[in-house]
Amino acid sequence: MEAIGISLVLFVLICIPILSLSGGLVVTSIAKQYFLFRHKELELRRWQAEHAFEQARISSTMPPWLDQADAVDVAAWRSALAETVRLTAGRIPHQ
Repeated sequence: MEAIGISLVLFVLICIPILSLSGGLVVTSIAKQYFLFRHKELELRRWQAEHAFEQARISSTMPPWLDQADAVDVAAWRSALAETVRLTAGRIPHQ
């Protein structure tokens, strides 16, 4: 009977703190995963906002006859426009 009491006391003294510690680690791990998820979600929202701003900026610099869905390279369009202006500058009579 005394052996059962000692075994029970040892179980309580050893296993309960280990179970509590592992439970605390599980809670900590879940909290860490939650905060990592929230951080990634905020990064995604920030990227989406920056992307939307960039798309709005690009679409405001494109001429109205170009469709944005055509994936026009704005830099190439600008350089082509500059080249056209340069080539035709001598042909247009100045007033």
